[in-house]
Amino acid sequence: MKSLRVVPHLVLTLCFSPVFCKAQSPPVPLPLVERVNLATHVFVGRAKRLRVRKLVGGRLFKVNAEPASTGINTGLVFELEVIVEEVLFPNKWKPSKMIKIIYGGGAFSIADSRKAFLAGEFVYLTRAASFGGQTYFVPSYALSLVEELSKKEEVLAVLRKRAA
Repeated sequence: MKSLRVVPHLVLTLCFSPVFCKAQSPPVPLPLVERVNLATHVFVGRAKRLRVRKLVGGRLFKVNAEPASTGINTGLVFELEVIVEEVLFPNKWKPSKMIKIIYGGGAFSIADSRKAFLAGEFVYLTRAASFGGQTYFVPSYALSLVEELSKKEEVLAVLRKRAA
């Protein structure tokens, strides 16, 4: 019986180990064309801040002690504050200088995510959403929020076809 008690402890240790959290890969994303077509708002932006929030019942709550990763099924998400530098779609959209994006749903290293998102400009593929009565943006497709700036022309080509 003693060996049976060790197994759950070992499983929990492996599940919460940073090595195994990083080893999980996201689902294969939809092709770029489909992700762009799902987006209601597409823009070039630069993230200025990443905070961890807890999403409960459609409302966001402050997290006092930031963990190492978001974990799976924890309700932890990222709240990104992003400066919109260029609106690509819709053409007449006039965003405030800083918008907020909610991103999550998987197990992500917070330090690695912060470093990646704050690294530079990206093309953001988003949809408008409401949390607790406040407007936020979310990825147009799960776990696929940004594209490298080098994909901007390809994204614009998709948007031109979409408008035609």
